[in-house]
Amino acid sequence: MGKTNEKMTIKAFPYIVVCTLVGMTLAMCGKHGGADEPLLMDSVVMDTSTVVGKNNGARYHLDLNVKTLAEPQYRKLNIALIDSLLTPNIIDLYDTAGVTPRQRIEQYVRSNFSAYKAFYGAVYDEEPHAGTAFSDYRLTTEMRRNDEGLVNYIGRMETVLNNQQTDYSIALNIDLEQQRILSLQDVVDNASSESLIQQIVEQLCKQTGSSDLSSLQGKGYFTHTPPYAPDNFILGSDDITFIYVPGEIADREKGEVRVVVDR
Repeated sequence: MGKTNEKMTIKAFPYIVVCTLVGMTLAMCGKHGGADEPLLMDSVVMDTSTVVGKNNGARYHLDLNVKTLAEPQYRKLNIALIDSLLTPNIIDLYDTAGVTPRQRIEQYVRSNFSAYKAFYGAVYDEEPHAGTAFSDYRLTTEMRRNDEGLVNYIGRMETVLNNQQTDYSIALNIDLEQQRILSLQDVVDNASSESLIQQIVEQLCKQTGSSDLSSLQGKGYFTHTPPYAPDNFILGSDDITFIYVPGEIADREKGEVRVVVDR
């Protein structure tokens, strides 16, 4: 089933031009506790675009630079990292057995283009100025060891839709020995504890010049949801950086919100 779908998708989009580069780099990160060991990585780079409609010049562009762990024993972990960044719901029909990171990203590109064209194609065909429409999605990734020997994996996304740009980050924390992505519950006793939530509120109050939660809400934060700790975080040796994407706890105009609290 997977092979048939791939052939049909490739045939349906002759405008797709994919340039793939796989490069290998060595990164020396951290200071102790395994952090000084070399981290062997691959990079999968894809710069690809497609015409969206049938009779217009509207275009959709993807620029992906995804780092993965080079050792073959991390193949399943690499797939989990890619799926955590690249909206797995549009590629979950593909079988991941034996799939390489590059192949998984190619699956994403085909599925993403197909879904985008199906959703926007007819709209752009009816739009007289569709030839000027341009959507751009860029992803760069960073992989580094922290002082505890764990790996911080950070994806930075940039989306542009007709000159409207949104930037945000997704952070993952990897335990290489157990070959798994850590959740917040793995690193704190209680992710919904009152003390942790209070730390977040107090720190965000300091960042925004607010006196308390009520004052914070008056400035547009946590107006539609109670304060909480997101599962999007960067684990440091002494602190945790929580990341809220644009629109998550405040108006999109405020952009990405980061709050650093002590562990």
